[in-house]
Amino acid sequence: MDVNYPWLSRLFQPKNPIFWILVALNLVSLALSHIAQNYPLNTLGTWVITICALLNAVISAVLAWRLVNS
Repeated sequence: MDVNYPWLSRLFQPKNPIFWILVALNLVSLALSHIAQNYPLNTLGTWVITICALLNAVISAVLAWRLVNS
């Protein structure tokens, strides 16, 4: 697996706390998408979900980048 996908072994690090934060952020992303798709939201609710989802995506990308480059 390391020959074809060396970045995958750098991303999957169960002993690193950043890995578990990424797992938690993915669960938050799952919950946000579930809320956005299954509940009728007014304009404020839509903006709150959108901003939270964007922040979640940015934080996840930064942490994943740090994990791969560590």
